[in-house]
Amino acid sequence: MKYTETGFRAVYHRFAVFPLTEATRSVIEGFPGEKTAEGVLTYGYYDRHAGVTLEVLSCAKKGENGWRFADPQGFVRSFIRIEVVKDDDFIVLSNPDEKLYRKFAQKLEILKGYEAEEAVEKSRMFDFLDDARHPEYIDDVQVFLEKKGLKPERCWARITDLGDHCIWAKLLNEPYQDFGLHEGEDFTFFVRQDEKTGKVTCHAQFSPMNTIDPETLADGKQLKDAIHRFHQNNDDTEALFWIFQILRDSDVWIPCNAVVGKEDQKTVEQMIAEAGDDLDSLVGQTIQSSQSIRMIPDIFEKDGQYFFPVFSTEEDMGEYGENFSKLQQPFMDIIRTARNSEKYEQKLTGIVINAFTEPFILPEELYEAVEKMVSRTEQGGKC
Repeated sequence: MKYTETGFRAVYHRFAVFPLTEATRSVIEGFPGEKTAEGVLTYGYYDRHAGVTLEVLSCAKKGENGWRFADPQGFVRSFIRIEVVKDDDFIVLSNPDEKLYRKFAQKLEILKGYEAEEAVEKSRMFDFLDDARHPEYIDDVQVFLEKKGLKPERCWARITDLGDHCIWAKLLNEPYQDFGLHEGEDFTFFVRQDEKTGKVTCHAQFSPMNTIDPETLADGKQLKDAIHRFHQNNDDTEALFWIFQILRDSDVWIPCNAVVGKEDQKTVEQMIAEAGDDLDSLVGQTIQSSQSIRMIPDIFEKDGQYFFPVFSTEEDMGEYGENFSKLQQPFMDIIRTARNSEKYEQKLTGIVINAFTEPFILPEELYEAVEKMVSRTEQGGKC
């Protein structure tokens, strides 16, 4: 088989034997058994700066019962960039003996230093990305940047993290057009599959699918409609980013427990005591607070996970809201509050919107995606 036919998974974290050529012979100079070697035993890893790479483990010679491998060359490291051997026929050891791992344990231990974070390692196994993936720089994919009024532009990006509905990446080259994104900056993209060809492409949206109407934004209708559209379209990724755009400029309602100071609490208790059985007489009376009132948001718990509840309108709280004071705040402030969730004695999993009608959960890892959205109301609703 050839690398150009199989792709990087044929060699990634696997033992393989490559034939001796002028190029590969030079890398085993000084290795035990080099004079009689017929091949070279390698182990594939990924260097984010140099691409797919093969660590040279030992010289290989074919025997009656398969390949035999000489001892390693001490702590001397030798490697081959995949570009050099991508057209050479090689053999993958599909079921290597445990003795092989022990024999080259020291070399393999060194390669652990090249391992990426769990999310990035996971993305390397996404075969649906292979249509857009660089064949040698496997964390790099081509992404179409899209913005209303501009032509889609294809740029290279390096995967850095995974979200529930999107992938995080760093832009590797400066776009020719003004997308509001520059080389070296982080952004999110989603994948789209062509129904006819089955080919997958990557896309990043830098303008909303629709314009934002300040009036419907103020009354919560546009947010509710966007969430409804998201669920109706089977959690469509483009609909998700439209929710992000709306949340970026929305004010939402949060249920809070009002905590008064000790002196104010005494005043309230005294008024109740003086009213006796005639508690109705307290209706309409006002109290001049002498101390600041703390508004502590309520926290939802489900299956051991904690969520910050917010609502597009007061009415969406239903009967639940009757037990709380209500406070309206920009959603961007809610994100900052949720990040400091340790003050509520629980680590929050995310923010839940309209929990009792058509709930939408924004997990913690997607807070930044909302924050990176460009404000549309400041531009008169134009893209």
